[in-house]
Amino acid sequence: MTTAEFVLDILAQFGGGRAEALNNAPRFLLAGFFWAVLGSIAYYYWKRQGLKRDLIVFWVSLFGLSRELIMFFSQVIGGQVLHIEAQLHPFYPPFEHMIDLSSGFLIAYAFMRPYGNLRKPNLYAVLTVGVTVLIYLVTALLWPRFLAEHPDAKFGQFWGDMLFRIWGCCGFTLAIAYFIHLRNRGEDVSLAVLVGLVFFLLDHYLMVFNLLQGEAHKEVFAPIRHNLHIWAIPVFVYFYWRQTQRLLHKEKALSEVVFKTSPVGLVLTDYEGKVLTASPSIEKVLGIKDTLQGKKLSELGVVLGKDVQPQENQYKHKEALRYVRWYVTEAPETGYVAIAEDITRRKLEMEEMLRAERYKTLETLIGGIAHDINNMMVGLTGSIN
Repeated sequence: MTTAEFVLDILAQFGGGRAEALNNAPRFLLAGFFWAVLGSIAYYYWKRQGLKRDLIVFWVSLFGLSRELIMFFSQVIGGQVLHIEAQLHPFYPPFEHMIDLSSGFLIAYAFMRPYGNLRKPNLYAVLTVGVTVLIYLVTALLWPRFLAEHPDAKFGQFWGDMLFRIWGCCGFTLAIAYFIHLRNRGEDVSLAVLVGLVFFLLDHYLMVFNLLQGEAHKEVFAPIRHNLHIWAIPVFVYFYWRQTQRLLHKEKALSEVVFKTSPVGLVLTDYEGKVLTASPSIEKVLGIKDTLQGKKLSELGVVLGKDVQPQENQYKHKEALRYVRWYVTEAPETGYVAIAEDITRRKLEMEEMLRAERYKTLETLIGGIAHDINNMMVGLTGSIN
C-alpha cells in the first residue's frame, strides 16, 4: 500500500468510505458536532460583545447542523435502518445542497461584516443565497422527473448537482477574493477564515472535476472532499479560539497596567499568606523599602480569611506613625488578594477634627461655667449690699 492510499484510507474513516459510502454516520455526526461547537462559541461571544457577526454565525451553525442531521436521517437511519431512502431520494438531495451552500455563503458574509461599509457584504449575501435558492427551486422541481425516468440515478448524474457545485465555486471564489483584497488594504483579516473558505471551495471544485471525469476517480475525490467539508468547520472554531487568546492578552496587559499604576498597594498571596507578588506602590503605602516577596502578611499584622472585615494597622516610618487599612478577599485557586490603603492623612485629619471638637466643647463648657459663676457673683454681691 502506498502512502497516498494509506492517507486516503484514513480520510475515508471520517468521510464515509472510498467510492461508495460504507458508513456515513461518522461523517455527518462529526460535522454536526463541529457545527454545534461553533454555534455555542458564537452565541457566547454574541452575548458578551453583542456583535452581529457572531449572531449570524450562531444561526448559520444551526442551519449547518440541520443539514448534517437531515443527511444522517436520510442516509443512515432512512437507508440502513428504516430502508426508506428510495422514498426520500426524490426530495432531500436538492434541499441539502441548498442548505450546504447557503451555510457556507452566510458564514463568509458574517465575517465580511466587521470591515466597514456593509453594502458589499449585503450584496454578496443577497446574490449568493438568492441564486442558491433559485437553483434549489428549479432542481427540486426537475430532479423527481429525472429520477422517474432514471430510477437508479444518483444526484451526481443530474445536471442540477453540477449547477450547485459550479455556483459554489463562484460564490466562495468571490468571498476569498474579497478577503484577500481586504488583507492587501491592511485590514486584519483572520487567516483561519480564509483557510475555512478555501476548504469549502476545494470541496466544490473537486466535485466539479470529479463530475467532469464521469466520477471515474470517485474513490480518490470522495474522502478528500468529505474531509474538506468536515474540517472546514473547526477552522472557524479556531478563529474564535484566537479571538479568545487576544482578549486574554488584552485583559492581562490591562491588569498589569492597573497593577503597576494603582495608587493603593496590591498583594497576592497563597493560602498560607506567603506573598507571591506585590505592586510597586506597596512600598510607598507601607513606607518600607524591603521587598515583600516571599514574606508572610501575618508579619505585618494582617489577618487573612474568606470573610475578614477591613482592618487597620500602624507602621512606624521615619519616627512617625503610618496608618494603613487592609482589605482582604479570596482569589480562587490562588490564595488571597490584599489591598493596602494609606489612610494616614485621613486619620490625622480626623484626629485633628476630633481635637478641635473637644476644644470647642471644652470652650463651651468653660463659658457656661463662667456664666454660671458670674450669675452667682452678681447674686452674692446683691445680697451683701
